[in-house]
Amino acid sequence: MSALPQPAAADRNLPKAATHRMATILRTGLAFAAAIALVGVVRVLIEGGGLSLALFDPVANRAAFDLSSVGAHLLAGNGVGIAALGLLVLVATPVARVAFGIYGFWRAKDGTLARIAAVVLVLLLVGLFALGPLLR
Repeated sequence: MSALPQPAAADRNLPKAATHRMATILRTGLAFAAAIALVGVVRVLIEGGGLSLALFDPVANRAAFDLSSVGAHLLAGNGVGIAALGLLVLVATPVARVAFGIYGFWRAKDGTLARIAAVVLVLLLVGLFALGPLLR
């Protein structure tokens, strides 16, 4: 019995290099997101602002997660903008993995899984860009 986790059934259809790249995308994205968010939180604390979870709630603090608002906060060097960027990178990481999965399945000549991954990508994007703004 192996101590390493076994790949999902869909990943067994991919070349080993593609599976490794997708895992690297997730690990790297998570590391960058955590680092950026941590820098933002430290910056908020240095700025003297109180740290409240409501500050990072996209429904309660809608302006903080508007892309133009995040950009304005980043240009001003505000910690809230940096932390929000970290959360946006965190959300973008699985989207990038699914997009790479489409390419990997297409290269592996597995059209069914490529189409399924494309549907998943469309659903993720609809949730982010169509349903998400409706909550605001």
